[in-house]
Amino acid sequence: RLKTEMRETEIAHEDAIRKLNEKHDKGIQVLRTEYEQHAKELQDKYEKKMKNLREELEGRRKLEIHEVEERKNFHINELMKKHEKAFGEIKNYYNDITHNNLDLIKSLKEEVAEMKKKEAANEKLMFEIAQENKRLSEPLTRAL
Repeated sequence: RLKTEMRETEIAHEDAIRKLNEKHDKGIQVLRTEYEQHAKELQDKYEKKMKNLREELEGRRKLEIHEVEERKNFHINELMKKHEKAFGEIKNYYNDITHNNLDLIKSLKEEVAEMKKKEAANEKLMFEIAQENKRLSEPLTRAL
């Protein structure tokens, strides 16, 4: 009878140990599930934060690129205006020089034409004077 009682006590202890182990396993399973759920929530939370941060940084980057491009285009336009103005000034300068040179050439051609007329008139006058001289000197040479 003692053996039976011991056996029953042993079975009762084993049963209690088994129940405690099952209870412990269930507790661990519950904790594992809660931990996994919490870990997933944290991961989702930080992935969302990371996504928002990336979007914000991408927006800033695009804005900065746009601002740099605007400054670059403004600078290019300013340079083009300055170059066009300088080119216009140089063009006007050389056009003035060309115009002045053409005027000078024209006036010099007119002067040359006038001098040729004077030369022709002087040669004619010299010829007439020589003829007059010859005409007047013939009677003198005959008289002498």
